Amino acid sequence: EKQELDTDGDGKADRWLVLDPDTGEQTRMIEDSDADGKPDNWTSFENGQRVAQEIDTDKDGKPDRHVKLSGDVPNSMREDRNHDGRDDYRAEYDAQGRVSEDWTDEDFDGVFELHVTYASGKRSIVEHDSDGDGVPQGRTFYDPSGEVRIREERDANEDGQSEVVSFFEGGAMVRQQTDSTGDNAYDQKTFFDLQGRPATEAIDTNADGQPDIRKIYVAGVQTEQREDRNFDG
Repeated sequence: EKQELDTDGDGKADRWLVLDPDTGEQTRMIEDSDADGKPDNWTSFENGQRVAQEIDTDKDGKPDRHVKLSGDVPNSMREDRNHDGRDDYRAEYDAQGRVSEDWTDEDFDGVFELHVTYASGKRSIVEHDSDGDGVPQGRTFYDPSGEVRIREERDANEDGQSEVVSFFEGGAMVRQQTDSTGDNAYDQKTFFDLQGRPATEAIDTNADGQPDIRKIYVAGVQTEQREDRNFDG
């Protein structure tokens, strides 16, 4: 059974309710939200609660956003943002309806390169996996506000060990450590001044865990270099 409603009083139906013929309960609602004569919103119900919603955002007659619901709270969502027939955005939500994780195919090639984890609805960790193999080449960590970076990691060779780790305070880089040889040990450490310019640099050339070259910078310009060439400390 279907009921037609005219919610905006223009004399044309813009909402259709589908009812279970046995129980009379609403099972589906179809809406024309912009009064253009074409349905663009489909909602499914179970036991009187919304459980799913499909939305046609580009008015081509086909839904491109699909949301699973618990009443008014979203559980998950997938979306085709460039309308090519393939999903390029997915999201999961917590019990309060705040996004907890999302995945984005940034260049619409079928690979979800961007993965963001949220804490209390705020951005917490951003991961980039350009080749879609499940191993991110870069991670950025944020403070509880979700706006200020606190650490960045880069793993270009995808061995699970970050070759470059950068640390931030107040959004500004204060320290960076680098594994230049790929032996999973950080052999270069650079400290930065308040303007983000290098202030000191310590380099371990013989992989003994101790720096044997130290560089001093003033206003970003190297002014001094000290070396321990026989590695006696």
